[in-house]
Amino acid sequence: MGHKVGAATVGNTPEEGPRLEQVRLENEKLKLELEELRRVKPWYHKLSQIVPMLTTVFAVAGFLWGVIQYQDQQTKNRETQQREFMKPWLESQREIYSQALSAVATIANSGEMQNVKQATE
Repeated sequence: MGHKVGAATVGNTPEEGPRLEQVRLENEKLKLELEELRRVKPWYHKLSQIVPMLTTVFAVAGFLWGVIQYQDQQTKNRETQQREFMKPWLESQREIYSQALSAVATIANSGEMQNVKQATE
């Protein structure tokens, strides 16, 4: 006599014996796996699961910190290069302003026409 499972009929034929044994063993294995999952794990088990994730997070954070430092250094280098590039022009401009200021002071404070004439040249 066979038992009906879904659309197939399961009987006591010789080829069904190994199949039933396989199903029984799979069922037992699943029960053991469920017991293992339900068992309370010690605290260090959770820690051992978290450590690889923390290692990855710290590695990524270190890489990002390096990128930020690199960009900051590049910005500082660019600013220094701009200052060095502008330095000769700024010095010549300062010299021209100094000469102009000296001439204006001479014109404003001198009572002699010769000094005023010399300052305007």
